[in-house]
Amino acid sequence: MTTADSPDGDSPVDKLPVLAPPPGSRGTRIGFFAGTALATVSVALFIVSGFAILSGDSGVAQPVATVLGGAGVLGAGVLTFRSAHNTRISAEKTAAEQLTHAAIELEHAQSVAADEKARHEKQFEEQRQQAELSRAEQAQTFERTYKREVIRDLRSRYTTCAEQLAHDSAAIRLAGVYALASLADDWQQQNERDEKQVALDLLRAYLRTPNTHTPALVTAELPDTGELEVRKTILLTLHKRSTAEASDPKSWKGFDCTISGADISNLNLTSSDLPGAVLWRVNLSGANLTAAHLTSANLGSADLAGADLTWVNLSGSDLFGADLTGAILVDADLTSTNLAHAKLSSANLSGANLTSANLTRVNLLDAVMFTANLSGANLSGGKLSGADLTGANLSGANLTGGKLSGADLTEANLTEATLVDAELMNADLTEANLTNANLHGANLAGAKIERANLSHIYWTALTIWPEGFSPPTSRERP
Repeated sequence: MTTADSPDGDSPVDKLPVLAPPPGSRGTRIGFFAGTALATVSVALFIVSGFAILSGDSGVAQPVATVLGGAGVLGAGVLTFRSAHNTRISAEKTAAEQLTHAAIELEHAQSVAADEKARHEKQFEEQRQQAELSRAEQAQTFERTYKREVIRDLRSRYTTCAEQLAHDSAAIRLAGVYALASLADDWQQQNERDEKQVALDLLRAYLRTPNTHTPALVTAELPDTGELEVRKTILLTLHKRSTAEASDPKSWKGFDCTISGADISNLNLTSSDLPGAVLWRVNLSGANLTAAHLTSANLGSADLAGADLTWVNLSGSDLFGADLTGAILVDADLTSTNLAHAKLSSANLSGANLTSANLTRVNLLDAVMFTANLSGANLSGGKLSGADLTGANLSGANLTGGKLSGADLTEANLTEATLVDAELMNADLTEANLTNANLHGANLAGAKIERANLSHIYWTALTIWPEGFSPPTSRERP
């Protein structure tokens, strides 16, 4: 049987194994085809040479040998190419692996670096926060220490101020007043309201302490030793600071600066500016308040006996129950002032303006009210016996139940005045104008009314006239 007649019917070449190249490699496929071709050629040549040898044809053997040699060289070249190709592929694969490894290493290094950076940043932030916390604690400690020192110093100053106020020298006492005012301001800066009030209370307490030496000096007509100036300074300072706007850093508004019961007698408060002052129950006897500004002030139950209030402005003020015995109120402005139950006996109110004032149950016994303006004033129940109301304007005034026995009302204007049940015994009404006055129940026994103007007066059977006097016909009931 020949090689061409194989049992399967296939040639020897068909039985050679097929070398499949690795998938996806172009170089591998080229090498595979080249190797296959070389193997096929080699097998073919081997078969041809075999036939030549078996046949004994020497002419064929030589070319076959040549061809075989060439095939060997070709096979060697192919093998060399394939080896080089595989080497290159391996090198590329190694390079790729190295590159991948380097990338992984780089990524790892970057991750480590980022973690390290984050760790350092976190550590730095923690250190920064700790440093800030430490600084804050140090600042708080310093602040507490500083405040303790400041408070200790302020309290020490308070002790010094108290000692100054108790000193025999008026100059040192006056210095103590200014020092206390400054201390109160410093307490305000520390936001220590209670401590500030304590400082103010010391000033208030000083005024409530009786002034024992000045009255004796006044009686002896000797100059004051300076105590009056100390008390005046305290009074004016308390008033000025307590009425200042709260936005003023030196304002004492909202603090208790009242001085009820204070002894500020004999003070010289000429032209002092004290509007709205709260002087309830204070002792201002013998004080000089000439031209002082006391509008809307509270002087209820105050002692102003013998005080000089010439040209004073007390309009709208409250002097309920105040004692103004013997006081001088010449040309004073008492418009709409409340003088109910006030004591004004022997006071001089000549030229004073008491328009619309409340003088209910006032005591004006023997007071001088020459040309005073009392128009529209309420004098019901007032005591005006012996008062001098010469030329006074009492038009529209309410004198119901007033006691004016022996009062001098010469040329007084009593038009439309209400004198119901008024006591006018022995009063002098010479040339007084009582036009449209209401004299129901009035007692004019012994009064001088011969030349008075009684036009359109209203009187009743209860009205008592001077003996032998024939009054004009009464007008109709008002």
